Amino acid sequence: IDVEKVRTDIDYQTLARRFFSTAEYEALQDCSEQSQLQAFFATWTRKEAIVKAHGKGIALGLKQFDVSVDPYQPPRLLVTRWEDERMADWTLMNIDSAPGYFASMATSGGEISLRYRDLP
Repeated sequence: IDVEKVRTDIDYQTLARRFFSTAEYEALQDCSEQSQLQAFFATWTRKEAIVKAHGKGIALGLKQFDVSVDPYQPPRLLVTRWEDERMADWTLMNIDSAPGYFASMATSGGEISLRYRDLP
């Protein structure tokens, strides 16, 4: 799982150019200017959730796979540059979170089921 607060005080374009794959960066540039910040954080949380679930963390390298960028569509793992035959085993999903946050969950080899409940 990765959760990030949407911050406007960062240079997300430079971060995306450095850490996103070429395809992800180009997809980000194709987003409207109004949705680019949201797309950046959606992509970032998706990538972070995958590297955590993979087990190698950031050492895996964020450019070793591509995820969908559109923050308003269900997330998908599009390409891996490791064990391609196992790509279908990965599940990636958005997690409903508080306003101003993005959250994603990833798992390999199983379905994800979330239940939300109100706490007292």
